[in-house]
Amino acid sequence: METERTRLLRIARQNERLLEDSRERQARFQQLLDISQELARAQVGETVLLQRIAQRGAGVLNADVAAVLLVDDGALVLGAAFGDADDLFGAGARTETRGRLVDALRMSDAVMLPAIGWGRLGMVLPLRAAWKVVGVMAVARHAERPFTADDVLIGTMFATHAATALENARVYQETREANRRKDDFLARLAHELRNPLAPLVNALQALGRLAAAPDVTRLQTIMAHQAGHLGALVDEILDVSRLRFDKLTLNLQAVDLRDVARHSFDALQLSPLAEGHDVALAVPPEPILVQGDPLRLEQVVSNLLNNAVKYTPRGEPIRLLLERNASDAIMTVRDRGIGIAADMLPRVFTMFTQAERSRHRAQGGLGVGLALVRALVERHGGTVSARSAGVGQGSEFTVRLPLWRAPGRADGETRARHARRVLIVDDDPRERDALRTLLESAGHAVAVADGHPAAVEVAAFFRPEVTVIDVGAPGLDSHEIARRVKRLPQCRHTYVVGLGAVPRDLSRARPPLFDVHLVKPVSATTLVGLVAHAGRRAE
Repeated sequence: METERTRLLRIARQNERLLEDSRERQARFQQLLDISQELARAQVGETVLLQRIAQRGAGVLNADVAAVLLVDDGALVLGAAFGDADDLFGAGARTETRGRLVDALRMSDAVMLPAIGWGRLGMVLPLRAAWKVVGVMAVARHAERPFTADDVLIGTMFATHAATALENARVYQETREANRRKDDFLARLAHELRNPLAPLVNALQALGRLAAAPDVTRLQTIMAHQAGHLGALVDEILDVSRLRFDKLTLNLQAVDLRDVARHSFDALQLSPLAEGHDVALAVPPEPILVQGDPLRLEQVVSNLLNNAVKYTPRGEPIRLLLERNASDAIMTVRDRGIGIAADMLPRVFTMFTQAERSRHRAQGGLGVGLALVRALVERHGGTVSARSAGVGQGSEFTVRLPLWRAPGRADGETRARHARRVLIVDDDPRERDALRTLLESAGHAVAVADGHPAAVEVAAFFRPEVTVIDVGAPGLDSHEIARRVKRLPQCRHTYVVGLGAVPRDLSRARPPLFDVHLVKPVSATTLVGLVAHAGRRAE
């Protein structure tokens, strides 16, 4: 007869086993949760995802073999395998096993396989997502470890999560492909629109040179304005396509942001858009140098100014302000226009986004101008932000770009005012003399040379702090000149400016032979400001 002590020990052992089983069960469900989350977050192609489902399915069900079979044209096709799944569930499967696979697909429920060969038992689970069965997952393990009710429950839950992840991956891939086709269409559309646009613009220009009645002249002006507007829209479409395909390239060089602001401001003044608007420009007297593509930076300023003009009533002020602090160039476009609603501010730089407009101020557009501004500014290492007190309160857009600095040099104002020794190497005497006159008028000491070996000989005794070399001149080996000048002990810290070449030509040598690259034509302000800040690397 069982004593009280024996009974209590038996109950304790039973409780211990139950607790251990509960812990194991909890661990399995936690593993299921972790794997399901992994599959849901996976950003991989369908083939990799299928293989991952087979491997993770085998792991969560302690199986030796796992297979994922998908419905393809009414038949089940092996999509991924773990272990010798092809022999058990694929081409080498028994006829009875194939029938049970179809049963699971048809019944949309788990099906047990008591004997599938090789001393194994199997289980087939439907892959069901959003009321649609896309295939089955089949697993097998040795017969001495039969599947339990927990295995069926966990397997069914895993199969549902796997099917959802697979369906989401397919939708994501289809969406990406649709976006790619859309972007491709936009690119082709823009190029096709340019074909009729070019002769139209040429014809309008030809008409403008012919004497005509006032009415004809007025119509020609209207047509020219609309053709220009169409060209701007085509350019925006092309830029969207370049951004999407990461084909937007920048021709970086040292740029005086004041020149960029003036060019954009002058272009706006000549445009019919500026009629009746109070637009003003304020720039400081000293250069504000940044490293950037001048054409793309002008596009940034023009887009911001055009945006202000569109949404500002005539007569209200629009201001383009340029300033700098210790590290950044700061450009602000401020207006007293229709303003921006608070809920719109976070989305104002999003592609294809436009604020709701008054019926009386429909301005059209593609909704990409500000998105292009942000993309271009960020490509230049800067930031752009928008502020508005609300609808009817005007708006303010601020662009910040890092100031260009000559590497390894002090940026003090005192040193910037010092005269430099500048060597100009150019085989064209007219360009050589023009650069010499420009720099000497700015207070610098200038020596000239028409090529090698004269450049090296002049550099040896002149000890230039800055050397300007025409990289694109035919018959002038600018890289060899730069290399030989820098080999001179007295010139190893000279600041070398490449003038006229494309960036890839300047990056062939390592370490770089050129400190900065300027593309012709270079503004006088940019070159003088660059030389003033360049100096020698060490005294």
